[in-house]
Amino acid sequence: MKLSPAIAKRIRQIILTQGVTRSTLFITVSSVVLSVAIAKLAALLMPGSSGRFNITIAVIVPLLVAPPFAYIFISLYFELEKVREEMHALAITDELTRVFNRRYFMRLARLELDRSKRNQHTVSVIIFDIDNFKSINDRYGHLCGDAVLRELSLACCRVLRPYDTFARYGGEEFILLLPETDEASALQVANRLCEFASNYVIEYKGIPVQVTISIGVTTSDLSRDTLDDLLNRADQALYRAKQLGKNRLEVARFNPLSA
Repeated sequence: MKLSPAIAKRIRQIILTQGVTRSTLFITVSSVVLSVAIAKLAALLMPGSSGRFNITIAVIVPLLVAPPFAYIFISLYFELEKVREEMHALAITDELTRVFNRRYFMRLARLELDRSKRNQHTVSVIIFDIDNFKSINDRYGHLCGDAVLRELSLACCRVLRPYDTFARYGGEEFILLLPETDEASALQVANRLCEFASNYVIEYKGIPVQVTISIGVTTSDLSRDTLDDLLNRADQALYRAKQLGKNRLEVARFNPLSA
């Protein structure tokens, strides 16, 4: 018999909440109570048998059998739950930087954009790119480039707001979704990121590596914007920042004439 998903989820929540020891104790006590009930029923149905003997057996057997089996079962369950959580983490995070990956970002961004339209809140998107990243790889090697990506992304996480969604967009590009954020607030975040990156020095094998970033910023139009619209505008703003000398930010605004 297969449990329904709802029942299986409820059992999983109970076991995870109570822990291995309490869950084992619960299974053991339940086994004893059930065995005693069965022994009592047997005594009623078979009056000639020894009720005391039946009860003694009913108590001893589950006390011997239930604890080891329950402990093994629940321990295995916790191991499976741990593996499930690890697999989920691998599915949503970028392997190198340990921030969200692009696929998971897109999923969260669509949900947030739908929510913002229902609640009539604007959202903003920031895309930034590490300037001259190829020259870092060429000069210091790809391992240094990986270190730059990893260290800079983790450092950025420390200056971002806890409710912002930060992800590696691809290569040396990163993307940020800011819920319930207008253009002025998004620019504050973007300026803080730009200033932080330009002052942040990454040490690689004793060599100081300093980088700058170029940033594209856009804010949603509540009635019309799709996620693709936001991403395209932010990308266009990033391209302008690159063309205008790098280490700067540019804004792309909604144009009703192009809609």
